[in-house]
Amino acid sequence: MIMASVATASDSLAGHLGHLTSAQQESFAAFKENLVQANLYTAATGTTKASHDEPTLLCANLRYPSSYITNATLKAVSPC
Repeated sequence: MIMASVATASDSLAGHLGHLTSAQQESFAAFKENLVQANLYTAATGTTKASHDEPTLLCANLRYPSSYITNATLKAVSPC
């Protein structure tokens, strides 16, 4: 889960993890759900860690169109 307050348009860090606007948070949540459905991401549970950290996912979301995301792409992406 993204731990962030909602950023404003004037926030110089808007678009960065922890400073996502409401629309960006919704888009990021949808992106993660698409990865889950494609078996490319496993969300954290009470007993296991997530398969990828959120900075890596956010960078993948920014760098690549969703249709190009693969397991190899996620492994190759380093956090921004």
